[in-house]
Amino acid sequence: MIRHGLPLLLLTVALVVCYAIGGALSGLARAASPDGAPPPLLVVPIVGWVAAALYYLVARARRGGWPMVGAVFLAFFGLNTLSPQLESLFFLQQQLPDGMVSRILLNGAIVAVLFSPVVVWASGRLTPSPATTVDAYSWFTPDWLQRYAGLAVAYAALYLLFGYFVAWRDPVVREYYNGITPAGFFPHLAWMLSDQPGVFVLQLFRGLLYLGLVLPAVRLFQRGPGESALVVALLCTMGAGQLLLPNPFMPEAVRMTHLWEILSSNALFGLLTGWVLARALSSDEAPTPQPVPAVG
Repeated sequence: MIRHGLPLLLLTVALVVCYAIGGALSGLARAASPDGAPPPLLVVPIVGWVAAALYYLVARARRGGWPMVGAVFLAFFGLNTLSPQLESLFFLQQQLPDGMVSRILLNGAIVAVLFSPVVVWASGRLTPSPATTVDAYSWFTPDWLQRYAGLAVAYAALYLLFGYFVAWRDPVVREYYNGITPAGFFPHLAWMLSDQPGVFVLQLFRGLLYLGLVLPAVRLFQRGPGESALVVALLCTMGAGQLLLPNPFMPEAVRMTHLWEILSSNALFGLLTGWVLARALSSDEAPTPQPVPAVG
């Protein structure tokens, strides 16, 4: 643990610098209100959380090199920026200033481009050994398509369950979204289907997106199902930490409720996804038994 402390501390500092560069280049720092600047005592632990999740992925992976840089970029930018902003566009489009989402996306892309090679280099995994070459392999067989579909449905189901039982039952959240729905989970689903059918499509798409973002990382991680489940859960919960930061678009009570909702549902989805993908990959990569030639 101690020998990982210094690299993790330096990576946290490096990630803070990357965020500062990204904010300046994307214009996000200028767009943010000075009065709404998040307190450093909150920023550093949240950035450290992200740095620790990515460092754990790279340091424990059996393969590295530039393929790992690409996998880190996909997981970091996709899970921490792209996927959350899809929800912002769907639910908060009218409340966000013009160009805010595009600046957030550009900021996230810049930070991920800068930080991905840094975390792989700091972990000593930037130069691959000959054994780190990833074999050619199909992820579009019928078995894999079934897994994608099943996990996408699982993501949507977890989103709806935690959205109702954790978030929507909070009266502050309902008031914020101007929502009045029938009592009970299934009447609530029926109301959503009639009033906001796009939510179901969006969450199925986000489930598939999550799979595409973490699959390269799991493929390079090459650990057992249990450890793969843990690392994917850490990756899937990276974006939740942003809800600890004050923002002018969401009251604190709403942010805290959404924090627990997203943290718990994404952690469960990450555990399930990491377990399923690792088992599937190890099964597909197992050597096929060769027939024993008959004697005589």
